[in-house]
Amino acid sequence: MGSVEIVNFDELDHDSELGNVCIRDMPEDVYHAAPGFNQSGSSLLLSNPAKWLWQKSQPYKSSTALALGTLVHLLLLENERFHDEVVYEPDFTLKLKKVYSKPKGTKEYEKLRQDWLSTIPANSIIVSLDQAPILRAIEASVKGTTNLKNLLTVPGNNELSAFWHNDFGVACRARFDRECSVINSIIDVKTTAKGASQIAFGKMISERGYDIQAAHYLEGARYCGLENLTNFVYLVCETIPPYHVASYRLSQFDIEVGTKKLHQIYKVFKLCSEADIWPSFADEVKEVSQPNYGKERAERAVRSSEILMMDTFGRAG
Repeated sequence: MGSVEIVNFDELDHDSELGNVCIRDMPEDVYHAAPGFNQSGSSLLLSNPAKWLWQKSQPYKSSTALALGTLVHLLLLENERFHDEVVYEPDFTLKLKKVYSKPKGTKEYEKLRQDWLSTIPANSIIVSLDQAPILRAIEASVKGTTNLKNLLTVPGNNELSAFWHNDFGVACRARFDRECSVINSIIDVKTTAKGASQIAFGKMISERGYDIQAAHYLEGARYCGLENLTNFVYLVCETIPPYHVASYRLSQFDIEVGTKKLHQIYKVFKLCSEADIWPSFADEVKEVSQPNYGKERAERAVRSSEILMMDTFGRAG
């Protein structure tokens, strides 16, 4: 779809409109402020464009899981920066346990914490007491594997920002965790509290639209000239004991399914954007039915009741 173009952020002409290009070292806040369709949460466009638009308008809210995921990305993809900027929060309760049964939240606890905060560099990334053992365990798990270490050390570009215009008339963007042309792969780091087994992560692909993300990234790579990137590889880290890690390559079938959904998403986004009409549920009375498994449960419940009545009264009740 074009020649390969990867440029450094400091060499970019910031007055020109972004074409089909991949950019190294683009600050994360600059990337997120840049125009372009990002597929995150876009599966909602298939069922409820109005809700997707509403979600996009809401202020960003972090969470414990999101904060931990960000730290894991930093640990694995920017390890040098992680160890330069991360500061582990001390346990301030140790000095107060003789006075308070629950020191956390007391004025003395807050004073100790504020005094400590005043001594660390302003750009420090703080790791809480709860997060520290998880991060250390994940790092140890990765170091204990050969394949995962190779995925993180093989030549490539981390946090590569991509911008392109597709054939649907939609300006798009994506940020690849790792681009590794030497192994024809985009590598994506995921954290999970549901376990990293093939079955558990396979369910997450379906539930969270990871197949749509993969299709969006791979298509973007092609538009930017990185046509050799044909594999989408997940590096999955458990955030629950025993903090195991695994790597999976998304099947071609799932990429094709994700692409089919993605192209419909592009069409919906284009139509709704141009008309500035974002439909929700149909404005009419429609028939609704429970799924097949609900009917099967009902049949089993009735049959079980009939058997109970026969056993008790000698006849169906």
